[in-house]
Amino acid sequence: MSAATSVEETRRLAALRELGVLDTSPEAAFDTITRTAAQLCGVPIALISLIDAQRQWFKSNLGLAGVTETPRDVAFCDHAIRDEALFEVPDATLDARFAANPLVTGDPDIRFYAGAPITLPGGERIGTVCVIDRTPHRLDAHQRAMLVSLATIVGAMLTQRRQLLAATSQLADSELRVRRLYEATPAILHSMGSDGRLLHVSDRWLALMGYERHEVVGRASLDFLTPASQAHARDVVLPAFFRNGFCDRVEYQFVRRDGSLIDVLLSAVLERGDAGVGARSLAVLEDVTATKALQKELGRTHAHLDAVVDNMPALAGYWDRDAVTRFVNRDFQAAVGLPTDRLIGSRLGEILSAIDAVGYAALEPHVEAVLGGRRQEFEWPMLTTSGLRQLRVTLVPARPFDDEVDGFYGTWFDITGMKSLELRQRSSEQRYRLLFDHLASGHALHTIEVDAAGTPVNYRFVAMNAAFSAMLGIDAATSVGARATDVFPAIAGDPADWIGRFGRVALTGEPVRFEQLGASGRWWDIVAYRPAPGQFAVIAQDISERKRLEAEVTELRARLAER
Repeated sequence: MSAATSVEETRRLAALRELGVLDTSPEAAFDTITRTAAQLCGVPIALISLIDAQRQWFKSNLGLAGVTETPRDVAFCDHAIRDEALFEVPDATLDARFAANPLVTGDPDIRFYAGAPITLPGGERIGTVCVIDRTPHRLDAHQRAMLVSLATIVGAMLTQRRQLLAATSQLADSELRVRRLYEATPAILHSMGSDGRLLHVSDRWLALMGYERHEVVGRASLDFLTPASQAHARDVVLPAFFRNGFCDRVEYQFVRRDGSLIDVLLSAVLERGDAGVGARSLAVLEDVTATKALQKELGRTHAHLDAVVDNMPALAGYWDRDAVTRFVNRDFQAAVGLPTDRLIGSRLGEILSAIDAVGYAALEPHVEAVLGGRRQEFEWPMLTTSGLRQLRVTLVPARPFDDEVDGFYGTWFDITGMKSLELRQRSSEQRYRLLFDHLASGHALHTIEVDAAGTPVNYRFVAMNAAFSAMLGIDAATSVGARATDVFPAIAGDPADWIGRFGRVALTGEPVRFEQLGASGRWWDIVAYRPAPGQFAVIAQDISERKRLEAEVTELRARLAER
């Protein structure tokens, strides 16, 4: 094996394994392909074969019951993937390469073989769609062309399968991370749906109220308010909240499980759905019971082939060298809203331009390129009878006899759903970022840095909201990513030992809570906790008003004592 071949094989194997399809269970869509190939070519055996390092493994197997793989060194498909053209062996007993092959001399007694390479967007040929017979055979031009088309469809299916799995996994991971962070943050949080029922509550909310999570999720949020606060929410706060999309520092009284009352200030942001209607909200509650108590003391939240191909999960067709339509499947007919007799014999440009002239203008350069012999893979928005759809298009040059291009095959996969999933993920992240940035309390995430002995020596700002940057008197845009010692040069020698103090939280997982007088002269209630090993998060609440009240009470008591 040459160095170049070795590099190409390494890249091919990496692309195959990245699909995550080897050794997976049978799937109906791929089995439809093998049934189509067998019926089309009139043979008893059809396979979707993927060539691994030492074996060929069958993603779909029609006609070789009980066989899931064979050694690569006897695989006909290993020869087929060495070139992009269809590989055909009319009679293996007359071919010096295969006459002594155990798959020819013994079971399954291969005589005829034809395989079309499955090619990924990066050009890697990872396997074949192949057909096998136990008697000598030869495909006609139409059968060869359609076998190539089926291989193209399988390549696109595998690519889309990988992308969909990745997008689904990313979305699930993102939502799980958000939920875990939401529940574990030591802040009093709850979210409710458009029906007013609780969807999520934080651990701190549960601890404060004295409930278990299963006892509160699904219940109406108003159930936890005093009768007077319920009336105020229904009559005043909620109508304005759903109209404006937010509320700020609303005074409520909550009732604990034990019946005791909690005075809170509730701030919330409404997340609207696609129609602009409120979908759910995130609320932050501040326990001001002590402050309220002080205030009281002072004053008181596809017939035959067509029929089979018609059931392919894609629009498909074949056009000749003049781009005249020779075959289209049912999905293509449905998309353009025309019957077969109106489509066959018509130019592709005439069909599509009548529906969307601007859209076809974007497709036309790709049609010219494929008729020039260059395979095309791209995404294209198509105006169909069901509306605008986002499609992944593959156009493959047809060379049935020699290198001269005789036409092209096209497949259009609808990826509108996948695009919507990607948009949903980005939208979810943007929504939570918006909520984070608009919280009145200060929030920040940091990573700790340690020396060889594991002693905290610095920390780095990872994220912070506007309230937190204002609290420290720093610019978030320039501080995020910077080390603490770069932002505050004197921090290393500060007697308060901030690096060591927060380092112990990040390394041990033990949270801390303390009050701190800031440089601006305001008092802050600070909670530091570990969301993940090596990290610490800080939540800061402004308690200046409470401190002022405490001071007034102390002064008042002192005066009274002097009398």
